[in-house]
Amino acid sequence: MGKWHLVRHGRTAWNAEGRLQGHSNTPLGDEGRRQVERLAIRLSHKQFAAIYASDLTRAFDTAGILSQGRLLPAPMADLRETMHGAWEGLTFKEAQLRYPVEYERFMKSPDSGFSAPGGESILDVSARVKKAIERIKAAHCEEDDVLVVGHSGSINVLAFALLDIPLAYYWRVRTEPASLSIVNVQQGVATLELWNDTSHLEERRGE
Repeated sequence: MGKWHLVRHGRTAWNAEGRLQGHSNTPLGDEGRRQVERLAIRLSHKQFAAIYASDLTRAFDTAGILSQGRLLPAPMADLRETMHGAWEGLTFKEAQLRYPVEYERFMKSPDSGFSAPGGESILDVSARVKKAIERIKAAHCEEDDVLVVGHSGSINVLAFALLDIPLAYYWRVRTEPASLSIVNVQQGVATLELWNDTSHLEERRGE
């Protein structure tokens, strides 16, 4: 494989409200679409061998905008966000107040296998995202660059898997809406070239 261009979907109304989305199929908001359109301009000169995306609307629509009609994004359920079960639709503060013990364990020990009631652990998410990684690798040669559109959870664990970073550090990184990260893989060795870059959004504010 060549370079993995990793993108989190654009902003949604639930992002703006600080709500846990998980597998809830929330759409892109107007701001989110504008964010992705800016990123599409940034990536317009890139030639990707393929585009892969979570099949949830906010991510798949992001991939569609980024494709600019050049490639048909391939939906992959394994790239979905962490399923948060009983917490979905709640703000982070509400989840903490209603489930204080569970919330603390989930946030303090991402590699423990603990999950929200009825949800997935970070270990669960990592296991399914690794399946997506293997499917993508099997479909491409070493020189191919790919674009992968997902969520904060799936993008984080995908990068951690490529870079062989322990999941214990999961909460030490941020992935903003419509951000771009790049992992370069050459001869089986992965190098982080860019992380959580949103300079394309900053340019809009300066116009």
